Amino acid sequence: MGQIPVVKLPEVATVEPVVLDDSTPRLTRPKTTPNIGAYGLAPDAASMNRFNSLSQTEKHRVIMWHTQHNIAARTARQQQVREILREVDHELGSPVISYELKGKNIPGRELFYRAYRELKTMLSDENVSLKKAVFLYEKAFNPSLDWGRYNDRIGDMVQHIGRAMQQKGIKRDDHISQNMMLFRFFTDTLTVWYPGTEKPVSSFPLLYDFDDFWGEKDYNNVFVTKLLQTGSGQCHSLPLLYLILAEEIGTKAHLAFSPSHSYIKIQDELGNWYNLELTNHAITSDQFITYSGYIKSEALMNKVYMHPLTTKEVIAQTVMDLASAYVKKYGYEKFVRYCTNLANSSGLKSMSIHKHNFNYYLTLHNYILDQYRKYGLTGEDFRNDEKAMQVYQQVEGAQNHIKKQGYMDMPRKEYEKWLNSVQKEARKQEHKTRVRALMGQIK
Repeated sequence: MGQIPVVKLPEVATVEPVVLDDSTPRLTRPKTTPNIGAYGLAPDAASMNRFNSLSQTEKHRVIMWHTQHNIAARTARQQQVREILREVDHELGSPVISYELKGKNIPGRELFYRAYRELKTMLSDENVSLKKAVFLYEKAFNPSLDWGRYNDRIGDMVQHIGRAMQQKGIKRDDHISQNMMLFRFFTDTLTVWYPGTEKPVSSFPLLYDFDDFWGEKDYNNVFVTKLLQTGSGQCHSLPLLYLILAEEIGTKAHLAFSPSHSYIKIQDELGNWYNLELTNHAITSDQFITYSGYIKSEALMNKVYMHPLTTKEVIAQTVMDLASAYVKKYGYEKFVRYCTNLANSSGLKSMSIHKHNFNYYLTLHNYILDQYRKYGLTGEDFRNDEKAMQVYQQVEGAQNHIKKQGYMDMPRKEYEKWLNSVQKEARKQEHKTRVRALMGQIK
């Protein structure tokens, strides 16, 4: 993440006004000084007669007094003019610093605010629906998405998995067996018979999409709706769909995070935890997850990595997904802070909250700096700006908080290297599965 860049603002030349104080020598007007006219101009005849009657020394004193009086009056008048001009500049276009981020001028913000309000209501309600929560945030980004198609496709999957469990005699309270059937639906061909049909119906494994897994080319590629349409997703959409189906079936499963990755955790009746890795279709150990070397002990202690989330916490994480989609479309604005505050107040311990907070304040800090450069203001001006310094302190505080949470950035190349190892592992798993299938046919 690096240190906060310290930008030295350019110094500008200033002319300080002369201010008279008690230490400044002041001249007193001679008691007998005649009036020789305002600022020494156009004296009347009587004043000139009195002036001519003075001695040479007295004349000199009068001339000196009027000269210095005129200079002081002119200086005071110039100072007054400068004050007036300064006020005019302030009113007509002087540097007015904005402390609020403004993103891209694209319509559709109301969809995000509507989704935010519904998710906020859901977090305070006992009846939650991850299926609905996911659709809310995805539709906010892509208004063309259709709830009917989305809901029907999920319904077809639930029916297929339910039929398979029925044929295997799996009971509704057998959560491990239900999860194993659900895991099989994701990782293998699942064939079932429906009443009144002559042929069996098969579903095929959901695949990992190694093309644009960050959603950089098209942000829709990280969505569950895209996974439902194409049969391929990544480590964001695959676990979310698993949890949606688990919720619809009525079984228990949990979301967990590791650096730049998410996966499924399930627990047996003895309290043992198992990690379901949908990227390589494997059941992995905690040692496999920590093998990357990017998980610190602080992150484990603070429960930001490898910790099973509750359903409410997953909904709160969906709020952060909404924030990410908003940033992708509009950039950082105050809406992101609404999302981070809501997710944080729900008890979610997620690195995405802290990263969005840091990025928001860093973006705002840089925006303020750009304005200071534009107006040619100085570093001292910045330090004397209470609002600007508060933003800078927020940046430092957010960065320090992330460090305390145990965050370690996983470089893109390292993540891609890990993905390649996952892909190789998937091929090995596929090979073993096919070998077992063939060996089972030996009589």
